Amino acid sequence: MTTALAAALAAYGLPSRRSLPDRPLSADHWERVLGEARDDRTIGLLSQAIAEGSFAATPEQAEAAYDVHAEAMGLAVVLERVMLDVVDLLNGAGIDHRVLKGSAVAHLVYPDPSLRPFGDVDLLVPAHHVDRAVATLVDAGYLRERPQLRPGFDRRFAKSVSFTSPHGLPVDLHRTLAAGRFGLTLVADDLFDSSAVLVLAGRRLAALAADERFLHACYHAALGSSVPPVLALRDIAQMLLTSDVDLTGVQRRCQAWRGQAVLARAVVLAWETLALADSVPLVVWARSYQPSASERWVLRAHTVQRSGGTQALTALAAIRGNQDKVAFLWAMVAPQRAFLGEGRARYWRWWGRGASALARSKRG
Repeated sequence: MTTALAAALAAYGLPSRRSLPDRPLSADHWERVLGEARDDRTIGLLSQAIAEGSFAATPEQAEAAYDVHAEAMGLAVVLERVMLDVVDLLNGAGIDHRVLKGSAVAHLVYPDPSLRPFGDVDLLVPAHHVDRAVATLVDAGYLRERPQLRPGFDRRFAKSVSFTSPHGLPVDLHRTLAAGRFGLTLVADDLFDSSAVLVLAGRRLAALAADERFLHACYHAALGSSVPPVLALRDIAQMLLTSDVDLTGVQRRCQAWRGQAVLARAVVLAWETLALADSVPLVVWARSYQPSASERWVLRAHTVQRSGGTQALTALAAIRGNQDKVAFLWAMVAPQRAFLGEGRARYWRWWGRGASALARSKRG
């Protein structure tokens, strides 16, 4: 559950009806708020609000906030160094890519990148290069967190593949922007039609273009939890209110991706959670959008039920061609042993989770 103060902090600097404390918090309350800001990655906004006198704090509280912010920025610098290493590996293998999320959003969307901490490295690669990209990172010493369900599953159906870098930091290679049906109806090739330039350490990197970056923020916020991270909602509002987003183009692309329900949910959540006063035409559209029964079912699978089995059920309807449907089902029914690990019990637990997901989806 997002607290009112956490939402107010996430909305800082935007036209919000939420307010920040005008007198220092008690010691216990301050420790909770500081912990939330660290975990929510709104510590940059908290530090700025304190520095500008908008969040009342004692000198000790201010110093504590600045220390946590400095730690977050130190991590960001290290992660960007890792990202440059991964980009070099992909370039060396001749693999096209786009920088996603954290670093790209911090530098291309916010007036000061220190306002937007992040905790991992995310890059998008074309589906037909996923296997080669995975092999390239593994050969360079990156540890894949888990084997794929079956050979070929990554490049055909997966959202992303997660790694740990040689220095112990998280790296995600994405094939698309979402898991389940919404990730499969999304045309991932569209994401490589254009790009934005991200300048980092004097180097020019390719990131998602503004419209696609905004849509990714919406997919990230709307799918995965019934209560989205407040920073993801701030990203949406920041882009809509301060960036050059083509609203007509966004709606047209989202319709082609069959993701209107995702877009509407994300925008409404951002405006309601952050209590934003300024509206834009997309907000009016989002508030009036009525998702179909099918869309509500899929959204529930990604927000309330949140099980791999339920999401797999939603995905099946989006897969075209009997051969691909059979391949997907076979991967769900009979994952390779490397994925499950040793022991028959692991296989039956996998089946048990799938049966439970099916039962919940029928009840929902």
